[in-house]
Amino acid sequence: MVCHCADSETNAYSRIRYLLTEKKAVIVGYDPDMWAREFDYANHPLDAALATVEAVRANTAPMLRRLPDDAWTKEGTHSESGRYTASDWLRIYSEHLEEHIEQINRTVDAWRSQ
Repeated sequence: MVCHCADSETNAYSRIRYLLTEKKAVIVGYDPDMWAREFDYANHPLDAALATVEAVRANTAPMLRRLPDDAWTKEGTHSESGRYTASDWLRIYSEHLEEHIEQINRTVDAWRSQ
């Protein structure tokens, strides 16, 4: 799950930049299960994945803080879900890590209770 978060964050990094700069941005979806298999997440170093999440967020957060209000209405098209705004991007990615942290905590709690 941590490797998925790292890849998701790197996708998010590109997506917001395309949304903010391209006239007709196309945001391409991907199959996270296929990425997990193809990139062998089970054998990927956890420290590297965590460092990726931290670095990407550290680089993106200052840029987001400087955006003017009208930037959040910029939009493109997501290959799977259609219309996709910068505001949609923020909602999705602000919740994404939290959801996976909760999943990890539930898994650890279930494992400990055995």
